[in-house]
Amino acid sequence: MADAPKKLDLMAAIYKEYPDATPAEIKASLTSEFLSAAYGKMPGYSTLAAPALHVVKTATVGSFVICHGTDTAAGATRGEPLIAIVKRTDKGPNGEDRFGLLGGYTTLGTEKTGGEQPKEGAVRELKEEAIGPDNQPIISPNPDRLKLIDSGIDYKNAKLPTNYNGHTLELTAIELASLKEHSRKMEQDPEYKAAVLTASGGEVADLKLLPLSEVLAMQLESFTYSHEFKAVKKLAEQLKQQVQPAR
Repeated sequence: MADAPKKLDLMAAIYKEYPDATPAEIKASLTSEFLSAAYGKMPGYSTLAAPALHVVKTATVGSFVICHGTDTAAGATRGEPLIAIVKRTDKGPNGEDRFGLLGGYTTLGTEKTGGEQPKEGAVRELKEEAIGPDNQPIISPNPDRLKLIDSGIDYKNAKLPTNYNGHTLELTAIELASLKEHSRKMEQDPEYKAAVLTASGGEVADLKLLPLSEVLAMQLESFTYSHEFKAVKKLAEQLKQQVQPAR
């Protein structure tokens, strides 16, 4: 604390020169003095009068997956694509249920620790949400199978915006059957459903495979994150173009 007297002298000098200054202004002035002392004068080509410190706004990164597949089993809904939809545990402003796609936040790294890439984070979150009561994932796809369909920034939380990456995953017949059986058990077995809720960290109240038309008929506000619903609409357009005959 040998420099404490010097700091007090500096603060006293600032107060004397600017008696009406607010604490924030005093802090800014002290910061400027410190930076000037540490880095010296600015070079001639700089447009800054002195070294400056700027707060960089932080953000999070989210990744989600639209798991889709066509059920060819007897009694399937007209061969229509099925979409894996998660019923969230959060509620809307009037207590209504909220839904979403499989996904969550990507684990970010630092200079010393490795972080996840969007596809890796999406698959990890998928496995944490499409999970059985034994804490084992229902499906475990390779991240390389994911295809980017949308990306952007969600400003729902203005103080901490989310950069998101949306992907699609076309399910294999085995994966689709596994998710269907998982969904059936959650619907018919209360103990199984409760165990899944616990295994998912309290995030997944239910998981259903719904026909694409039913998902599109849902209200935008039904989704916790509106960009997930918009991504489903994009997928619907892509699938529609794939089945249109060439002219």
